[in-house]
Amino acid sequence: MSGFTIRRFVLQNITAVAAHCPSVTVASTAVAVMTGVAAPPTAPASSPASSSSGASSVVSSWVRNMLTGAPDASSLSSTKTGFGLVTAEEMEWIRRRRREGAEESRVVLATRPGRSVLRGVAGGALNSCLGFIVSPLVFLAVALELVRLGNGVSSLLTGPCYGFVWGGIFFACAQYAAAQQVLMCGYYSCVATPLYYCVNRRPLVRADATPMMPAPRARAWIFGALSCRFEVPQGTLHAHHPMLLLYDAPSVLRERAMKRLAHRDKSKSKKEAQYAGKGKANGAGPDDDDYYGLLGLSPDATPRQVKEAYSQKALHLHPDRNPNPDAARQFDRVTKAYRVLSNPQKRRKFDLAGTKGVEDTGVKKREGVRALFGGAELNKLAGDAFLGSFSQRVIDGLDFTAEELAVIRQHMYESCRDELLGTYLAHYDASAAATTDVMGGSVKRAATVAATKSGPWKGDAVALQLRKMLNTGLAKEVLYTIGHEYQRVIACFDMEDSGSASLPSLAMQRAKFYASVSGPHRWHLQRRKVKYLTTVRSHTFKNSEAMVDLAWFTSVQELETTARHVALMILYEPSLSATEATTRRNALAALAESFIMYGQPYKGASKATMDQLMSSLREYQQQRQREKDSE
Repeated sequence: MSGFTIRRFVLQNITAVAAHCPSVTVASTAVAVMTGVAAPPTAPASSPASSSSGASSVVSSWVRNMLTGAPDASSLSSTKTGFGLVTAEEMEWIRRRRREGAEESRVVLATRPGRSVLRGVAGGALNSCLGFIVSPLVFLAVALELVRLGNGVSSLLTGPCYGFVWGGIFFACAQYAAAQQVLMCGYYSCVATPLYYCVNRRPLVRADATPMMPAPRARAWIFGALSCRFEVPQGTLHAHHPMLLLYDAPSVLRERAMKRLAHRDKSKSKKEAQYAGKGKANGAGPDDDDYYGLLGLSPDATPRQVKEAYSQKALHLHPDRNPNPDAARQFDRVTKAYRVLSNPQKRRKFDLAGTKGVEDTGVKKREGVRALFGGAELNKLAGDAFLGSFSQRVIDGLDFTAEELAVIRQHMYESCRDELLGTYLAHYDASAAATTDVMGGSVKRAATVAATKSGPWKGDAVALQLRKMLNTGLAKEVLYTIGHEYQRVIACFDMEDSGSASLPSLAMQRAKFYASVSGPHRWHLQRRKVKYLTTVRSHTFKNSEAMVDLAWFTSVQELETTARHVALMILYEPSLSATEATTRRNALAALAESFIMYGQPYKGASKATMDQLMSSLREYQQQRQREKDSE
């Protein structure tokens, strides 16, 4: 078993590094190995990777046969002496375990490149050191296992050979991962992000959605070839990286995170009890939170068995029948366990995360955060403010991996885009705004919007939606923030001048805009965030005003990042015609002005604002409770 563990460890690290390779073909191959099915091409038609599906299939088949041995392997020993790292049966077991529990703890290499050069250098150094340390262990584990399972003197020769091969493969993979971390992090922070900001242009598409000539090949080549940052694909805002196919819906990821956290807390409690010498003696009985043990049941007990077990326990432990002084407490424990296990929804939460899952403190925290930042309706548009700034363990009570958070962030961007298009921009009335001058900016049209009751919106739908959200938490501040971010994106979009501006001229204009507007704003927010984080003390968490200031300045950047990427996804959709792009631009500009008109800047948490905020939070929670009761 130890041999399989180290071989599984090598396999997971190799596929994790390959899945984040900038080549979509290599990433698709890694996904195919882990899922057992060929990954479909995910790049747009203009990307060079879209023509590599055939090559990806051939490479995937070859790599799969190399890693898992012969595809027709029928037993563990039939391919144990082959070149395959794991057998077909072992590979299927790994896939099943991954689907059930998403176990990724054995991936120790830094795999996913980020936007920070410092983090890339640190990840590269870690990978390089691990390559030197772990590869000898891989050599010994594989070699000794093959010698132990082999027959005859030949195993003494083949075992070290295979151990050397797989130890060398892990070493080479670790060094490649180190180079990938340094180079890709440097590329994203120093090359891709500035180029994307300065010279990215929308495709030239006719009104019938057919591309105009010449097609924007340069844009696709610059930003479509390197797309391993699957949470925010550079230049291909509507493309899905193959890595996303390895993960399920966010609700499934949340359940896995609950289960993972419960398992970790349970192991921690056992270790603390053993260390303190407080382990229960034999026959001491189950713990209060062991509901199955209190009823004498197994986790797979049927509802009928649960009811029968409770009936027997209740008859025996009821205070009227049991003279034991502790009978009342024991009866209450059994009754509490029965109430949970007899309720299908509560039992499912208990199976996932124990008593914490039943109490679901994470839901209460999420409701509190959602109320603070404008409520559920505004959360659909602005996204999860704490997704990147605060630990998910603090807010959700969950244990997400970095990859799972990236997948959730990608789904969040897509859901916010759909909400913005369907609930807000779809109600834009172009004819109502046709009398205003929208070319070269939005000043005249914005003045008209501000002077009317609802602006160019059909049936006052958007105005009603905004008024419904304004009195919840910091909704006004959130609307004001994302409205200004929409305007900054539109300002960059307008610099294209309908595609007629040359790339050098466009790059110069956007560079000046970043140096004078966007850059100073972002650096100011970053300084405020660092300032509040460095002044956190124990008394900060007892001061409600200081907590609100901390929450705002550690989350406002995440709000703006979500608004920026959602606006880019809407304006730079590849199949969008020139007319539709102009309509969306005007609708987004009108919405941004409406947000600013209804909102207000954040001025800090004073006593008066805290009283108003607490009142709105209580009202919001009462409303949510009434909705749950009615359901």
